[in-house]
Parts: sequence; structure tokens; C-alpha cells
Amino acid sequence: MSEALTELASYLGEARGNLIAASQMKYGELTLTTTGENLLALLTFLRDDAKCGFVNLIDICGVDWPQRELRSRRRLPPAVAEEEPAHPRQGRNG
Repeated sequence: MSEALTELASYLGEARGNLIAASQMKYGELTLTTTGENLLALLTFLRDDAKCGFVNLIDICGVDWPQRELRSRRRLPPAVAEEEPAHPRQGRNG
């Protein structure tokens, strides 16, 4: 598996290196780092490119650096149980 991921990392660097700030192989996983501006373009490429063919997104994370001028303001909904509402305004109290 790691050989396939190493080949994928190499291909991504050649095909869309401008969208990737860093890539790292660790613990048998490939981690790609990108900017907020390049995120959608990179995800679209991973989905649409015939050599990649990604069909679902398992995990995405971000870091907020309060001391930096450009900081993340995006929030992803937390994982919730199936019977719980995903949006806090849809809670039990209305």
C-alpha cells in the first residue's frame, strides 16, 4: 500500500504541485497540506482525475493560529449520533 501511496504522492506533485503546500508519508498514510484558497481545486482534482478517482472524503482538519493575520474561520460540523441533529439550532428546544 505504501508503494501505491508513494506513487500517488509523486503523481500529485507533478500534476498539481502548485495546489499542494506539503505532502508527507507517515504511518502508512499520505497526508497532503494545502491552503484554504487551493482546497476546493485540489479536492476537485482528486475526485475528477482518472488516476486518482477519489470517491469520498474521510477526514479533513485545519489549524487556527490566532496570532496570524490570516487565520481560519471555517468550522466543520462535529460528528454526531444518527438520532442527534447536526446543527445546534435544530436541538430539542427548538
